[in-house]
Amino acid sequence: MKKALVVVLALVMTLSVVGLVSCAGKTYEGEYKYENPYAKGNYYGAKVKVTIQGNVITNVELLSDSETGWTNLSPNWTSNGYAGGAAAEAAPDSQGKTNWRKYGKAMVESFTGLTTEEVLGIKVFINKNGEPYTTNDYSIETIKYVPDQLAVVMNGHGEFGKGTGATQSSARVILAVQNAILKSQGKTENANCVLLDLGTTATSYGLVHGKGYVGQATVTVKYGKITDAKLDETCLPTYVNPTGEANEYIVSGKVISHNNPTTKLFYKTVKFADVTMEYNTDEIDATYTQNDEEKTTKISKGYMVGNKTMLEFFADEANCKKYAEAVANGEVAVVMADGDKKDVMTAAALVKSQNGYWGTPAANALGWKANVEATCKYVKENGFDGVTKKEDLTNKDNSATNPKLDNELVDKNGVATGATWTDMWDYVNLLHNAFNQASK
Repeated sequence: MKKALVVVLALVMTLSVVGLVSCAGKTYEGEYKYENPYAKGNYYGAKVKVTIQGNVITNVELLSDSETGWTNLSPNWTSNGYAGGAAAEAAPDSQGKTNWRKYGKAMVESFTGLTTEEVLGIKVFINKNGEPYTTNDYSIETIKYVPDQLAVVMNGHGEFGKGTGATQSSARVILAVQNAILKSQGKTENANCVLLDLGTTATSYGLVHGKGYVGQATVTVKYGKITDAKLDETCLPTYVNPTGEANEYIVSGKVISHNNPTTKLFYKTVKFADVTMEYNTDEIDATYTQNDEEKTTKISKGYMVGNKTMLEFFADEANCKKYAEAVANGEVAVVMADGDKKDVMTAAALVKSQNGYWGTPAANALGWKANVEATCKYVKENGFDGVTKKEDLTNKDNSATNPKLDNELVDKNGVATGATWTDMWDYVNLLHNAFNQASK
């Protein structure tokens, strides 16, 4: 994923300095171009010749598209979008294209008389492909932007370029002029070309809460900060138990439930995506703790995917994602005598945000939803510096302020998290994984 940060884009300039000496100063060539993402090998761009005397621009010449072989003013840019061939010729021009033809020359000429510092003070916003960005919502308070969607502005020099209405054409010219100025100064990086961060969202999956559920953490990162965080969990296939008696499609398995050995019924075969799970009733040794005493018993192997146990299978994040998505999309089937049934292991039955899991907590407990909200709020406000391992979380009795917080979790920096659930580390760690993915 594209790293979503406010960064200074290093523009590597490819042309050598062209110094044409005259009494009016020196002339330097500058350019800015980027590949058309929809037509490889074709470029949008602008090339200019800029004459500089001292630190003042005395002339700017914009080379035509036919001279550069690039596109600065799209020939098929019409009022209805893009059209090709004869359709483009017959279609009316867009307002931006009309404005560029009307004001573009004046815009280029308006560089004359400006100092190099003034021109280098212009901020140009681009997207990850190098294309000048045209929205007004920059969310950068320190940069004054032009209200007519021209995605450039020169600090301290008013609304430079406003009026052309051809945002990208104008921006490419400005970047090309800046390129020429930088060359005159022996530089190759443009500190005024800013990658606009629109935010990147990523989702991480993994087993949580005693490896009994598939956790799903979704994080949006903008300018290096978390702007949104969400958590959900999907119960494993063992969560839904059939009624009746064991038969060809329903099996009886031995399990440990809440530290107590017991027997439950399970659907023998569960299918989703390209996965088939078969419940294996063969017995294996297992240990559990009851009344502070460690005990042993026999339990069933449980669901198997090939030669892997269910937990071995879900140790792979890709498999967790596959299962969670299948549940969300209603694509998990149990095999019964009358065919595959997709109305059993549904999102309403398995997804905690939908099935009412821990929805009626005790008077001194938060419950599932409140813990989710508290954990996401904590991460958004504090990041991950306070919790880098499970041991960084300790319990504190804050029931004096809230009776439900008699065992509130506090991070290593002494920050109260607002959460109380036992396995908070699982959820913070999953959110951190999503953050790392979104920050790549």
